[in-house]
Amino acid sequence: MKFSPRIMSFLGWLFVLLLGKTLRIEVKGEETAERLHKKGERVIYAFWHGRMLLPTYHLRNQSIYALVSKHRDGEYLARILHHLGSRTLRGSTSRGGGRALLLMARKLKEGFDGAFTPDGPRGPIYKAKPGIIRLAQKTQMPIIPLSSNANRKKVYLDNWSKFILPRPFSRGIIIYGEPIRVPPKASQKIIKEKTIRLENTLNSLTKEADHYFL
Repeated sequence: MKFSPRIMSFLGWLFVLLLGKTLRIEVKGEETAERLHKKGERVIYAFWHGRMLLPTYHLRNQSIYALVSKHRDGEYLARILHHLGSRTLRGSTSRGGGRALLLMARKLKEGFDGAFTPDGPRGPIYKAKPGIIRLAQKTQMPIIPLSSNANRKKVYLDNWSKFILPRPFSRGIIIYGEPIRVPPKASQKIIKEKTIRLENTLNSLTKEADHYFL
């Protein structure tokens, strides 16, 4: 039996919600984002595609704008995110990305936080693309990198992102990094340097999360 995207996305949302309620999630460094919010600043959260489940659940119901690809799988993800209380814009660095970034910049300037997977939607894994850096440049919003892991999980090795799905009743960890800011008139050289810095920071946080339960 083939279900419609509407039903599949509802089941996906229900699964994520019920799974999340069984997890014991520890969060380190969240005060970084809290300090910026208290100052009236909005932020752009950045996490790797394969590590998105825990941050997505943790940041639910905050009306955060996420950039979701126009691929078929993106349709399911966008619907699930809507059920989780997020907002989405469709596009990617390969399909409609330039227009999507402009639209997202406009929305974030209206007073919303953003969420971005800088290695998505097709990888390569753990390699940042410059789209999020350009978004931070246009909006003058700081990027908050974060990563996650779980002590018991299934890792989908057949997926390019090595997507991590925590098992029910497992322990999870989400680790926030320090904000990354991009000057409004950043040159191509600075854009590249900031992209490398974000990539290195996310990989360092990921390594820390991977060693957290050892």
